[in-house]
Amino acid sequence: MVEGQGAAPQQELSGQPQGYGADADAFVMFSPDKNAVGFTVLPERAARTPEDVDRLRAILDRNLTRA
Repeated sequence: MVEGQGAAPQQELSGQPQGYGADADAFVMFSPDKNAVGFTVLPERAARTPEDVDRLRAILDRNLTRA
């Protein structure tokens, strides 16, 4: 855990991903909060099987807005 000036041990909900996009190679989750990291890339090659990619897509569809 990082603590110090300008760093917080917990991330505010506003910094959590609210949307995602996808292409043939990766999923990209993003946050509209300008003070947050901004985006997270999840490469599809990290999944063990095509079914794992489908499960991840279903989870993202249930919880985030697809861009």
